[in-house]
Amino acid sequence: MKDAFFKIRTMAFQKNILVSQFLRRATARDCPYSCQFNYLENYKILTKMLILFLSVSIFSILGLSLTVLGCGKKGDPLPPLAMTTVPEPPTQLEYSIHSNQNQVHEIWLKWSHSSNKNNNKINNNNNKHNHKPDIKGVEIFRATLRLSEDTCKRCPLEFEKIASVSFPLSEYRQSIEKGFIYFYKVRCFTGQNISSRFSETIEFEFN
Repeated sequence: MKDAFFKIRTMAFQKNILVSQFLRRATARDCPYSCQFNYLENYKILTKMLILFLSVSIFSILGLSLTVLGCGKKGDPLPPLAMTTVPEPPTQLEYSIHSNQNQVHEIWLKWSHSSNKNNNKINNNNNKHNHKPDIKGVEIFRATLRLSEDTCKRCPLEFEKIASVSFPLSEYRQSIEKGFIYFYKVRCFTGQNISSRFSETIEFEFN
C-alpha cells in the first residue's frame, strides 16, 4: 500500500515538472522580448503598490491604536486658568489652652479670613473682571516634638493634615497632651481644589 502511494506521488510530481517546463518554453517561444519586459515592469509596479499599501495599513493601525489607548477615564473639567484666582491665606492665627475638671486639655485655634481684595490672579493679565475665589473651607496642619533632652529643634518639621472645617467657620478645637511642643498652621482651599499659601505658624510648649 505504501509503495503504491509513493509511486502515485512520484508520478504526480514528475507531471507537474513537465507542465511547468512546457509553459516556460511556450512563453519564451510565443512572447517576444518586449512582452517579457512588460511583465517585468508590471511586476515592479505591483511590488511598489503592495509596499505602499502595507505602509499605509501599518500607519493606520498604529494611529487607531494610539487613539484607543488615549481614551481613558476623564476627570472633572477644570476652570480656565484665566478665570481662576488663588485665595489669600487666613490671618491672625491664635491659640488658647483650656482644661476641665477631668484634666482634659484642649487647644482652641482661631483665625481670620482675608477680605480677598488682593487675590493673586493666575495668568490673568488680560482679564478685566475681578473673580472672587470660591472658598470651600480651611485645612488645619500640625507637627509635634516630644519634650526631651535629645529633641532636635532644628530638624525639619513633619506637618500632617489633621482636620478641615467648612467656610466661613474660623475656629477649631482639639485635645492635646503634656510633654510636647506643638506647631499649627492653616490654609484655605477652593471648590476647584486650589489652595492658598499657609498662614503663619504658631508654636508652644505644653508640659
